[in-house]
Amino acid sequence: MALAKSHLSKTPAIPERLKKTLFQEDQNLSDPLYLAVEQFFKPRKSEPTTRDIDFINKGQNLALKCGLAATAWGDGPPVLLAHGWESRRSHWSAIAPMLVESGYRVIAMDAPAHGDSPGDQVSVVQYALSINNIGKELGHLEGVIGHSFGGAAATIACRNGLQTHCAILISAPSSISTLCINWAIKYGVSPSDIPRFLELVSQKVGVHVDHMDISLVASELSHPALVIHDQGDDEIPLSEGLAIAAAWKDSKLFVTERYGHRRILIAKDVIRESIQFMNQCKSMN
Repeated sequence: MALAKSHLSKTPAIPERLKKTLFQEDQNLSDPLYLAVEQFFKPRKSEPTTRDIDFINKGQNLALKCGLAATAWGDGPPVLLAHGWESRRSHWSAIAPMLVESGYRVIAMDAPAHGDSPGDQVSVVQYALSINNIGKELGHLEGVIGHSFGGAAATIACRNGLQTHCAILISAPSSISTLCINWAIKYGVSPSDIPRFLELVSQKVGVHVDHMDISLVASELSHPALVIHDQGDDEIPLSEGLAIAAAWKDSKLFVTERYGHRRILIAKDVIRESIQFMNQCKSMN
């Protein structure tokens, strides 16, 4: 099964100066727009529940060179799970056991600034680089599954050379610029300040938001992909998933209803479709 070529030059590594904080001390941090940008990259952290802890304790915690938290369950071809914004690796507790039962080794990671991983800020490009780094440690993956923000990061990671036979995107956004604009409006950024907000976001990431369009990235890939999206998703509309599926050359679209953005992760038909797709890709290797 052919893998997409790496296009590292199109999504450059984050400059060292941006790995700390965007703004220099002589800039006006009292400016509400600068503070809004800083807040945009800062996910809210929540304490793990008893169910989260019990699920993690059933696996083996990994000591990754990149320093991020990750847990593995089962034996077999590795499948990497990348969660969404303000989520954590334990939120894969519905699909992970079913993948293990189907003969896969499942590795769930906590993104930077999420769950038990260090940091307090993260961008989709940083998340993608983390997926690439973990992929290098794990070796060739059977598949990568990403939900929402994690789906976008997984797509960028595939474009940047992640060695995987296939990808599954669940409720993933297509337009990062639209995501930024919607967040800014909810945060209270005035319409006249939106263009500057987008420029500051781009400056912090090191890549302009217009160049992070996930459907554009997907159009460069040849990995088999399954795009799953719910009709009633009120966080990332179905049109985003349709755009990704239309752009990804070797993709299959699975549209659900009634699940919304988060409950889709525990839907039995979504889990069944994901495992069937993974098995089909495995049989073609």
